[in-house]
Amino acid sequence: MVFQQSFLQHIIGRAALSWLILGALGAQLPASAATSALAHYFPRYHCADNPKAMFCLSFEHNAQGLNFLAAKNAAPGLANGSLVLNPERQTLSYKAARTGGHLFTIDSKQLNGVSADDFYYEALIRPYANSTTDRETLYLTLKDQQSERYFAAGFKVGSSVFTSKLELAILPGSQTQASQVQVLSDLAMPIVLGAQDDIDGQWYLLRVQRRGDALSLYLNGQEVASAVIPAGTVLIPAGVWSYNRSFELDYLAVGHAKPAELNINLHQLENQLLTGYQYEQSSVIPWQVDAGDAADIEIINLTPELFTLQQGVQQFSLQYLQPGQGAVLLQSQSQPHRFKQLNIQVLPALTFPAKTDSSQIDALWPTPESSVSADTLLRLTLAQDFSLREHGAVRIYQLDKNGSTKLVDEIKAGIELDAFGSDKTDKYRSIRRPMIWQDGKTLLIKPH
Repeated sequence: MVFQQSFLQHIIGRAALSWLILGALGAQLPASAATSALAHYFPRYHCADNPKAMFCLSFEHNAQGLNFLAAKNAAPGLANGSLVLNPERQTLSYKAARTGGHLFTIDSKQLNGVSADDFYYEALIRPYANSTTDRETLYLTLKDQQSERYFAAGFKVGSSVFTSKLELAILPGSQTQASQVQVLSDLAMPIVLGAQDDIDGQWYLLRVQRRGDALSLYLNGQEVASAVIPAGTVLIPAGVWSYNRSFELDYLAVGHAKPAELNINLHQLENQLLTGYQYEQSSVIPWQVDAGDAADIEIINLTPELFTLQQGVQQFSLQYLQPGQGAVLLQSQSQPHRFKQLNIQVLPALTFPAKTDSSQIDALWPTPESSVSADTLLRLTLAQDFSLREHGAVRIYQLDKNGSTKLVDEIKAGIELDAFGSDKTDKYRSIRRPMIWQDGKTLLIKPH
């Protein structure tokens, strides 16, 4: 948040405590920082790393075992677009066109021995942007052997991370159109989308698992959606279906389902962008491993030029060095296709005013020495016009009687994550919204 003048340094009272509110000045991101590419992990996955898979394809040499259906000039009712094998990156990519559908299927001969009610089907996928925008869906599909329908599990990835979802669905037939998709279960979750015709973005381990009558969708080892399917339904992994969502694929695998999967748990930071300021240090970032050994997890700084990494016991923190976008990778050494990527944006250093002329403030709410709840909306009316910009923050400090201060809240400009609930039961609700607004000459601040 940038004001036309450095203006804000004021003390208000709340019950027996005093609070110091500081409005931070922030410069515009330099062009070099604003356009710097995010250093993303590239899996380089090999099927030799997953010897228990019944079917595995990592595109090291070819796409043997797949039947390609999508083509630029596909027949009516079939998906068009381009499927390309990338020998250098050892991946398969799909560039979407105007008509969606099944892009390829797995040859049924490759799936001999797969149990119809006890299997997983997974893939490493990097979704990226394309010129078409209708529906923007990407599914792993399972064929119902007793009907024309398919069960499906995957992404609905829009151009904004705030409109993305994970979905379990039904496709009524092999030539299902976007409007015919029947969603069984979904969960809103921010998904990073790479740039069009580029190699940035983020890789995700997408898995659908059948155990008995339960169909479950996993993202990076964490169950995110589930549905009950009719008893006796015979399913077999089929292929990949897309409706106007381009992507890159690193590997496909099918195997016997497992009761518990290794999951690297970043709690409230799952798929979130962590932001910080140059020359400052992040708060401690805790992590844990579900159904696995914490000693198996390696923490890798993908952009050491932007920040340094200080590790503790199942936690780490960052010392920010310079503006830009980077990432930290938490990866299983025994199962390298299981990882979590924490994306980080380092903003320019904040500059706080050393002193502010009190005549700059016309009105303040709550009034000094008043008693209000901790999440009261703060309002400051200024004497002069001001403007808000994209980067910056308001910080709230507790003032002790001896004059020392303690930071108790920081509210960033732009979209913030406001999470609330019970940490004892690990149940939270998160809301993404602006928490700093402008109403004429009044600045409104919503504490966390």
